[in-house]
Amino acid sequence: MRLRFLGAAEEVTGSLLLVEVESGSIIVDCGMFQGRRQESRLRNAKLPRAAIEADAAILTHSHIDHSGSMPTLVKSGFQGSIYTTLATANLCSYMLRDSARIQAADAAYLNRKYGRDPDWVPITPTYDEVDVLHALDRFVALSYRRPFEPLPGVTAQLLNAGHILGSAQVVLDVHEHGKTKRILISGDLGRKGLPILRDPETPPHPVDALVLESTYGDRVHGPVESMQTEIERVVRATVARGGKIIVPAFAVGRTQELLFVLHGLLRAGRISELPIYIDSPLAINVTEVFRMHPECFDEETRSFFDEHGDVFSFALHEDGRGIDGDQSPGGPRHHHRCFRHGGGGPRPSPPPKPRRRRAQHHPDRRLHGRAHARAPLGRTAPTGENLGRRAGAPRSGRSPQRFQRPRRP
Repeated sequence: MRLRFLGAAEEVTGSLLLVEVESGSIIVDCGMFQGRRQESRLRNAKLPRAAIEADAAILTHSHIDHSGSMPTLVKSGFQGSIYTTLATANLCSYMLRDSARIQAADAAYLNRKYGRDPDWVPITPTYDEVDVLHALDRFVALSYRRPFEPLPGVTAQLLNAGHILGSAQVVLDVHEHGKTKRILISGDLGRKGLPILRDPETPPHPVDALVLESTYGDRVHGPVESMQTEIERVVRATVARGGKIIVPAFAVGRTQELLFVLHGLLRAGRISELPIYIDSPLAINVTEVFRMHPECFDEETRSFFDEHGDVFSFALHEDGRGIDGDQSPGGPRHHHRCFRHGGGGPRPSPPPKPRRRRAQHHPDRRLHGRAHARAPLGRTAPTGENLGRRAGAPRSGRSPQRFQRPRRP
């Protein structure tokens, strides 16, 4: 038995682990490298041959840095099945197509902008929506703790990781030479006590080898309750000023957590009623997937649903200009937005024109004056930064770098 790290080694995107045993090989995750545009395009276009020739794949969760290259894998000739949880499979049906659309828009914009340059090399997306559909055909959706056999002599099961909806730890029991060795692959682990999702499961013991995600291993997070207190403070103060609140939030997880917390504050009478909008097609689709999977919710969330109904039942808009035209009572004055910012796939930088990113559109249109608030829920990358940072690199304070056009050799 041998483990080989083919991605996310000394960096935090592009997860790809190869497990080699006597009967064949398994890859765990096949993520997209997310960094500077030209480097990302080159690295994502060509996957290691050992990954393409693997006999099976297991996907821990739907985040693009773990799932985003699955279409490329299948397009390159991978013949095996892709095992994952049902919730992850449902999320990937939206997130991978969103990734394909972003790549197409990025390529079209750059080819249009630089196409007259004789040295310009036309850009093509790494994969398109048809490739995504081919990859989704390979998905085998499983329940947590249901044993399966991805290879002869290998028994696997998926345990709840508590990171995002459907996220899983992978337990592999490898039977070789009359002995059994157990490998635990953590995927991205969540924190205990987070809203909505069940806490990470405790894996079975003993474990012979542990592959542990460590992106935030050097960070001490604040108490979970502080998010609820801070949201209450911002909402009460801004509404008292007659202002609007705009929240850039990831489409998966953060948006739904925010909706859950806001609904709880409303039910408890800690904040007043106000219009709440989701301005992101992907976040709207993801929220529908959340509704489909109450089996992933913790006891508190299930009880809240039973008592109060759907906690995600707020006004949904797929385009900010729909919100711009809202003339409902209190609407133009007290809009509260949450919308995707960099969560669905590689982020075009610079963005296609004339359409601007929602994170830019709303502040420009609405945050004039001291009454309003922009409340980031979690860190968003400053201009010039990206998720493809090396392990140990500073998370902020780096100087923006200009986009370098690829040229012919």
